Amino acid sequence: MSRSALHPPKVALRLTRDDVPASPPSGAAIREIALENRLASLASDDVRVAFAATVAAKIEGGRAAILRPEARQALVANGAKAGLRPFDVSLVIAIVQDAARRG
Repeated sequence: MSRSALHPPKVALRLTRDDVPASPPSGAAIREIALENRLASLASDDVRVAFAATVAAKIEGGRAAILRPEARQALVANGAKAGLRPFDVSLVIAIVQDAARRG
């Protein structure tokens, strides 16, 4: 194996350019972000919250967060019956699995 495969070079990723000073967000931007966060939050009676609890019950293996293919197919079908889009079903499953893996 080559050295680069064993020891990849360290790379620093930057979200801003070094030559442009960062400016703090405006009050309007902060209010827009706060509004988006409130709109994205889930109410306790949201179907996605109940679906997430169902997903959590089907996960096996503790922190390995294993979801058998048969269980996933059943969850996808149940999510569709509950009115969730396939994207939302997959997203909820991924979030619940990630949370289980992180402990």
